[in-house]
Amino acid sequence: MKLKRLDPTARQNLAVISFVQEAKFGAAHQKDSHRRGDPDRYRPYQVSSDTTQAVSLTRNPHYWGPKPPMSKISFNVITGGTTPRSWRCARARSRDAGGQSQDRVAVAGRQGREPLHAAGLTTTFLTLDISSGPLRDVHVRKAIAYSIDRAGVMAAGYGKYASLMRGLAASGVLADVAPSVQEAEAFLAALPQYDLDPAKARSELAQSAYPHGFSLTIPYVQDAPFSQLTVENLAQNVKPLA
Repeated sequence: MKLKRLDPTARQNLAVISFVQEAKFGAAHQKDSHRRGDPDRYRPYQVSSDTTQAVSLTRNPHYWGPKPPMSKISFNVITGGTTPRSWRCARARSRDAGGQSQDRVAVAGRQGREPLHAAGLTTTFLTLDISSGPLRDVHVRKAIAYSIDRAGVMAAGYGKYASLMRGLAASGVLADVAPSVQEAEAFLAALPQYDLDPAKARSELAQSAYPHGFSLTIPYVQDAPFSQLTVENLAQNVKPLA
């Protein structure tokens, strides 16, 4: 797999979306396309065709839930798009009680088409053990918070495909328990924020029990490149404080 641009979470995402299957089940259904991957009853649709030009899905007759409304769904490749493989949902075909064919266009328009991006609700954050050492001091923790260039790290790692978090949960995660997405966003916006501010970081460190600095070892996940870059960015920013 060759990515068009850097994606620091590619390895983790592949691990999450990949399926682990019982070897015995897979061996027993090698030629059974609608059962290969996981038990057939869990998927409302099954892949009937997969080529470089289009992917077609058909209604799974073994699905345990309500009968899917569309008998067939096709995803066609847009040639000459802005990405190596730009997709549009072409037409989902179903038949009503009278046998009339109905076509529903999910994403219409052939001119000026652009890829659509949806919020992944994936969160990336730095966690530190505050049970011992300098991190038990609240002023040390605030000094660190004011020394992390969140906007810079985000831009370097994700470009325009990310936004700064205002809390430990994205607004999309809170939307289901909030009156609306807007109110969830307003709630998060009202939380205290610690953006990069060397002056405030220096002031907090001066108020701590370690005004002249301290040494701290921060472990990071080696398979997640952005973890190391975040720690290196933090080390660079806190160095001039003491």
